[in-house]
Amino acid sequence: MKQTSRKRSTFSIALTTAATIILGGCGGGSTTTNTTTNNIVNLSATGQTAVDNAIAQMTAATNAEVSWWVQSMNNTTGAATAAQASVYTLTTTATTGLYNVTLALKQVSLPGAWATVPGASFLNLTSTGWSSASTLNNNGNGTTSSNGGATSTIATTDLSGTVVTCTYGSNPVAGGATAQTCPATTTYPSGSMQIKRVTTTTADAYRLFDIPAAPSSITNQSGVALTALPVVGTTFCLADGPNTQANVWAAKVPAPAAGNDNYNLYSVPSCTATNITNALAAAATGSALVVTTATGLAGVTVLSMRRIVTQGTFNNIAAFNSTTFLTGDMTPVGIRTDYTVNKTAANAQLTAHGLPTLP
Repeated sequence: MKQTSRKRSTFSIALTTAATIILGGCGGGSTTTNTTTNNIVNLSATGQTAVDNAIAQMTAATNAEVSWWVQSMNNTTGAATAAQASVYTLTTTATTGLYNVTLALKQVSLPGAWATVPGASFLNLTSTGWSSASTLNNNGNGTTSSNGGATSTIATTDLSGTVVTCTYGSNPVAGGATAQTCPATTTYPSGSMQIKRVTTTTADAYRLFDIPAAPSSITNQSGVALTALPVVGTTFCLADGPNTQANVWAAKVPAPAAGNDNYNLYSVPSCTATNITNALAAAATGSALVVTTATGLAGVTVLSMRRIVTQGTFNNIAAFNSTTFLTGDMTPVGIRTDYTVNKTAANAQLTAHGLPTLP
């Protein structure tokens, strides 16, 4: 069976791009708002009604808010063979309108079933350092806010009775995704909901993904593990655990003008000295802008890696939390639009892609 990888960014797509919109301001999605409206029915609610709709999905015992994406597919049939999903739920707190956000990262590889990746969490950069606490506040005025420092407006769409369009994941065509022929024609059942967020971020927000079952790592050009971030201009190899993906990062010579991509990327199966040497002798598979960024919090510096690809602009980061190397994303100041679905709609999409439904 011939398969094609569908990885959506340099790394951390296990939790980024459409997977990170729950907290608003803590995502790695595109900084450009897409305006295509294919496959989007009339928005069924806006304002406070939409906020209440979305929160109801996330607090329901049998539902959730979901972002999922295909990792590999069969070239002949178009059917997906592996996928990952970020499943978000809310629990109430003692404060009215304030919720704790829980993430469950799940993955499936046919012919297997969905399994939860143990121990997965994300760490937001706060005034006191990296913190796993994640909250969502219903402001009661048609917006939500997060401890990541962002405010979102929400619109919900009732998808019930419409035909699923396959886009390699939960993003609709309007989210910048590419439509394909569905392996199985499927109609959204009653209760299927799409959630659209327009998020305003007033300060750059940083987040790391801590997934002990799939750790990330970084080495120098000789394949020796680094204990500190590499100096910009040197060659390094970054293996992203969540996506089982590794890339050699080599500075361009001569260096381009400031603001342009200054690194070439070379895909490798792992960061060994032999793989790195062989990769550098081949053609580059991508490029990126790499800079060292002071986050504004004393003693916390990250390696920022910006990639511009078909799906949008991805602002990934890497950092050490104490002695642990982690990858993540940065949401820059600005406004962006993201889409997710509830679990009812996600399961219809998974069925259309030839995948088992989420439990």
